Amino acid sequence: MLTYTHINTHLHAHKHTHTHRYLEPIFGSEDIQKQLPAESKKFTAIDRNLRRIVDGACKAPAVIEACTRGGQRTLDMLRDGNKVLDAVQKGLSDYLETKRAGFARFYFLSNDELLEILSQTKEVTAVQPHLKKCFEGVNKLEFHVNGKEVSASAMYSVEGECVQWHEHLVIRGSVESWLTDVEDMMRASLRYRLRECTDEYTQKPRTQWVLDWAAQLVLASAQYYWSIEVEDALATKGNAGLKDYFEGKMLPQLEGLVELVRGKLTKLGSLTLGQCVLLALCAVLCLSAPSSVTLGCLDVCAFFCFLTDICGDSLIQVR
Repeated sequence: MLTYTHINTHLHAHKHTHTHRYLEPIFGSEDIQKQLPAESKKFTAIDRNLRRIVDGACKAPAVIEACTRGGQRTLDMLRDGNKVLDAVQKGLSDYLETKRAGFARFYFLSNDELLEILSQTKEVTAVQPHLKKCFEGVNKLEFHVNGKEVSASAMYSVEGECVQWHEHLVIRGSVESWLTDVEDMMRASLRYRLRECTDEYTQKPRTQWVLDWAAQLVLASAQYYWSIEVEDALATKGNAGLKDYFEGKMLPQLEGLVELVRGKLTKLGSLTLGQCVLLALCAVLCLSAPSSVTLGCLDVCAFFCFLTDICGDSLIQVR
């Protein structure tokens, strides 16, 4: 009966070796050891005991002999080891939860993906493969290494489109801290570039302007100016002003986009123009539908509010 108990306990312990194999590379990282010193110490003790038992089994591969070596002491060691491994894994899960609480976008990552980042905190670029899950549409960041200082200056989409930040962001602190700074920099840079894009709208030919900026900025600025121009047309001449704007400006703008589409374009240019043409067609439909209706006031343009968000007098809100 004692031999059966020993063998059964060893078999039960074997079911937990996958936990040990899972935790071994994690606690083999110096970064994780520094961040979880108590759990690392416990795991090291369990690892040492388990290796000693396995080494003994390798020297004496007979099942009964291997399972009965050490007697009750080995049994207790295995049972206690299983409990400690469960506690270590729980401590690791709690640790990951605190990291996710510090940067909510970590919830988009699995435990293994998050651990891959946390186990290489000194290697900033380790976050690159996981950016697509954290930030929709962002494929990678542009990092610069100058000695011990690391900074970021731009973000790239999956298609290769680049938005330069308005200033370099120095990477410092914990990974959840600097990723929060990255998120703030993304918003601030989009506001900055959006202001530049809207200012340049009136200074360049539209056919050139649409290809000089990132698609998101072009679409937002186009909707912004379209709303302003339609409101001005209604305010000056009512329905007649709307018709003049439709025929005198909107249709020529659409024709200009069509001419661009027929020419030689880069992949990014084609994607941007495709969205611009679609947006222009939607705008045409919005204005052609009420053209037979007498518009007495600007209240009929309430639906325009769904097409653009205006912050203050001149800025589009970046959320």
